Amino acid sequence: SLTLASNLTSVSLSHNSLTSLPLPPSSLPSLTELNVNYNKLSSLSFLAACPALQRLYSAQNALTSLQPLKECAGLQAVCVSGNLLDDLGGTTEALKHLTALEELELDGNPYSSHPSYRALCVGALQGLRMLDGEAVQPGERDKAKQVAKYEERMGDQGSFYTHSDIQVPVGESAPRPLRRPTTSHAHTAAYHARPPPPPPRGG
Repeated sequence: SLTLASNLTSVSLSHNSLTSLPLPPSSLPSLTELNVNYNKLSSLSFLAACPALQRLYSAQNALTSLQPLKECAGLQAVCVSGNLLDDLGGTTEALKHLTALEELELDGNPYSSHPSYRALCVGALQGLRMLDGEAVQPGERDKAKQVAKYEERMGDQGSFYTHSDIQVPVGESAPRPLRRPTTSHAHTAAYHARPPPPPPRGG
């Protein structure tokens, strides 16, 4: 049972048609990597079970919010491509508190085809090094500042979708499966745990 496996460090539950993961809070205290790609998850509420998580792969699900990510302050890499995320402001607000975040994949969500999507992500997430598999370039920070200034001047959160005066990289709408970790076969799960501690020495 997952709820009893306190030594697990890596779990892959991809391709299992999961709709939820009913795990008690902090039941996986050693887990640092979780792969739940290609399921039917609509919520990340189960993240309260793994406060030490560093890498989360939850592509191709049905997520509409990333607010539960706040349960995992040490996240360094997040892949949530191909979900139903359509509120870019809500997404960046949920992510900006993850100070260790360096790698992010959001492509394939409704907002990823908007012209200023990449610039707004780069501007909001100062520690980001990779977005959708592409390195963040120094010049992109300057473009992100232009977009932010325009947003502030217009006072319209949706205005960046149609503004054409600011040239920014266009995010791709299709996820790139080659960047995903190797997933388990259909209807299987893989687990990795720390080795058990050595037995106590005799007196």
